[in-house]
Amino acid sequence: MKRIITALMYFLAGIGSIFAQDPTPTRQRVSYTLLEGSYFVDDCLICGRPTIYQPLRGTFDLVLVQYTPPYIGYAIQNLDFATEGPWFKRHITGQDTYVRFEEFARLQDMTLAVKVTDEYTNRMAYFTNQTRVANQPDPLIQANLMETNGTLLQTFSLQLFAAPVREIWFSTLRSFTSTNRNTPTNKISAGDLLSTRGRVVKRNIDLVGRLGVMPGVPDLGLDALDVTARGEILFSIPVDVFSETLGPIQHGDLLSNRGAIVRRNQDLLAAFKPASSADAGLDPCRSCPTARSSSPFKPTWSSTRL
Repeated sequence: MKRIITALMYFLAGIGSIFAQDPTPTRQRVSYTLLEGSYFVDDCLICGRPTIYQPLRGTFDLVLVQYTPPYIGYAIQNLDFATEGPWFKRHITGQDTYVRFEEFARLQDMTLAVKVTDEYTNRMAYFTNQTRVANQPDPLIQANLMETNGTLLQTFSLQLFAAPVREIWFSTLRSFTSTNRNTPTNKISAGDLLSTRGRVVKRNIDLVGRLGVMPGVPDLGLDALDVTARGEILFSIPVDVFSETLGPIQHGDLLSNRGAIVRRNQDLLAAFKPASSADAGLDPCRSCPTARSSSPFKPTWSSTRL
């Protein structure tokens, strides 16, 4: 009887600890991307010049800091916007807060403390939303912000439309030269892993450098790719090569950036009992059990060829 009572006490204690836990992580981070319809607006309140509207592109992170429904509070971090169009380029960076209220009404409060930089301006600008009404359902964000420290000659405003769009990683079929990077980093090869946000995620040498291909490691290209929950990058290459440490590597083999052949192409096809043992190649391998992640905000990787 004593054992039963002791076991029951442990069971109830375990149940209590489960209910005591906060079901929502307090540091959850979600990356947002500006969509079409986002603008940087430059206005003169006392002169007759036309209002300048410039399309706005960029990203920011929302970090959950308060979860007390119907109020949800976020910190805005890593805000990085840039204008497009024929006018001089502007770069906006900063941070601040975003609060969402959804119950009988859909309301929002957004404040931004940012630095606006262009060839004539380098100053802090502070923004707040002009109306608290949230026209878009969560997780979309649409807000019109007015500068609170503007002047009669120049006042900025922001029209933001953003969504938690995942970053897409991809490679290209041909090498090219980037115009927004400095030499020699502006040379992009067909084997580099790229991001839609304009950055090189991994150079081809970072992926194939430990495979033992000699002499010197050439650019081997890039085909299928995925990332495991532990950060190991799995990929294939579009050519057959010889490794001093692994032997022949086929274009359909599943490889690791840690210098290993994870699966031979013939091992992948074994369950189909193909009539030929020839390498059949390998394209996206998102179905690989070792290549899945439980994170709902994992970036999207693709073997798209341009």
